[in-house]
Amino acid sequence: MDPLVWPSLAFTGAAAVGAAARIPEDLEVPAPARDVLAGLSFLGPSTAAEPRDGTVLFLQSAAPEALARLGGLRGCLVLLPAGAVPGPLARENAVLFARNPKYAYARLMTELFPLVLQRGTFSAEPLPGVRADPGFVLEDGVTIEPFVTIGRDSVIGRGTHVMRGASIGPRVRIGEGCLIGEDAVVGEPGFGFAFDGDRPPIRLPHLGGVLVGDRAEIGSHATVSSGTIDPTVLGPDVKVNNHAHVGHNCRIGRGTLIGIGASVSGSSRIGERCWLSPGVLVRNKVTVGDGVTAGMGAVVVKDVAANQTVVGLPAKPTGNEVPWYESEKGTP
Repeated sequence: MDPLVWPSLAFTGAAAVGAAARIPEDLEVPAPARDVLAGLSFLGPSTAAEPRDGTVLFLQSAAPEALARLGGLRGCLVLLPAGAVPGPLARENAVLFARNPKYAYARLMTELFPLVLQRGTFSAEPLPGVRADPGFVLEDGVTIEPFVTIGRDSVIGRGTHVMRGASIGPRVRIGEGCLIGEDAVVGEPGFGFAFDGDRPPIRLPHLGGVLVGDRAEIGSHATVSSGTIDPTVLGPDVKVNNHAHVGHNCRIGRGTLIGIGASVSGSSRIGERCWLSPGVLVRNKVTVGDGVTAGMGAVVVKDVAANQTVVGLPAKPTGNEVPWYESEKGTP
């Protein structure tokens, strides 16, 4: 299975028409669009930055460069700002218009995938004390301790050990030889919302899941949030200590260590072989280069170049450009 295509997120154009009919204040489906949608089915969502055929996506801006990125798409449902001119995009795709496409997308996907469908039924009991959605996969040599839950479409790789009380999924793919600690939560809904003036914030359905690389470890009571559209990614050999948090849409590079109580906010990018010491806070949408060391309690609010050591509030470089793994002192 392609890790970016989850079977439970497939839906038909007819289902989309029905869902849109329940939110007419946000999304109107004119008759020509209904006819187009009747012949389509969709794999799930994708982003305007990395669009894929056969998916649903939205654009908040209809600037020419934004529309140009969608050139060549086929079989998609595209939500555009009201008044936008789709041009050739409308030839091969169903195009709908909304005053606030992101808000309309959130409402549409919530109608299509209410939380109970996002998470699964947990109706199977593959091992004593373990509850799972029937759509999960356990590869050879997996150990699952009691009181674990496994959500829809989740895959747990060969030789992985999941300890007591952990929650996995939905849409979580864990690699080989991983360790998931007691009461860890991997694939929880992230803290992401769509806004529209004075209207109530609406939670974005977090459908992207989580990809965990081989030999990764996630400590006790640690949390890793599901991506909104694309997955949150922990690369191979990433180690997340107890009570740490990785937000939605983050990408954590190979071999990075995240200390106890550290928090990486949503959509941040952490490079390979970084060391985030205990209590480090990383602001959302920050990029941290390879080999960076963040000292204990550092608050990282802007991008950090590779191999820097940063400390303080806000975190500032110390001038040391020797990666922690090459230092005579070893780990911080």
